[in-house]
Amino acid sequence: MYIRHARAADSAREHYAAGCNCAQAVIGALAEVPGLPSLSPSLGAGYTTGIGGSGCVCGALAGGVAVLGEYASNRGLEPVAARQLAEELSATLHARFAECFGAACCRIIKRGQTEGSDEWLAHCTLLIEETARMVADVAADHSRAVAPGRWSARDVLSVARRAALGGLAGGGIALLAALFAPVAHLASAFSAVVIVLALAAIILELGGPGLRRMGRVLRTSGVTAAALLAVAALLVPTRAAAVLGPLFATGPATLVAARAALAVCALVVAASAAFAMKRHR
Repeated sequence: MYIRHARAADSAREHYAAGCNCAQAVIGALAEVPGLPSLSPSLGAGYTTGIGGSGCVCGALAGGVAVLGEYASNRGLEPVAARQLAEELSATLHARFAECFGAACCRIIKRGQTEGSDEWLAHCTLLIEETARMVADVAADHSRAVAPGRWSARDVLSVARRAALGGLAGGGIALLAALFAPVAHLASAFSAVVIVLALAAIILELGGPGLRRMGRVLRTSGVTAAALLAVAALLVPTRAAAVLGPLFATGPATLVAARAALAVCALVVAASAAFAMKRHR
């Protein structure tokens, strides 16, 4: 359970007891939370037992999404960036809500309950309390993450993933160069390029927007290099076998380090992909 912002939960319960539906109760309660926008509870008037009584989408969740959308629009971002932030925050809220209550649809959450019964009302009270708390927590987490000098775990994971992709791109470029380089210099050229580009990718990701754009160019170049490498391997298989075989066999310490760097990059990319799939499934 989310234990912060207890006042938001109390206020949501009070609004609900005063006759608001779930969406109105959440919107009204969150208007009292510092840092969150003040919206008219009338925006949630149509979310009674879902949308107009249809049972689709919990009203408390819908009210929370509306508040997060306005919160995102007040962050001084360009319209597209504000929309993307609203989508990200709403996805986080949806995931937490679904984890807590097992679904996002009113008819599923309230299955087996008689509308208007004591059980129904008690369950709705719990829903709006926890949703108000969740929304306040999601907004607070974002505010802390974007505060100067503060990094969230998501920021670190995002930088690590992009840096790892840059390192893998560097490996593609190096392998392509090695395929056409003199045999005597294959190992040293491969290891030097991989290590340098992997480090460059990390540095670029830690820089400003301009440097991050350079990082995207690096990754794009790596994809192109990998595609050319595959074509070259098909067109000149003997040459490719002669080059690629020794590169991944035993060799100098720098070559071992390069292979280790690529392995770490691959593991980071795979782990971040698995995390993203788990989060959005």
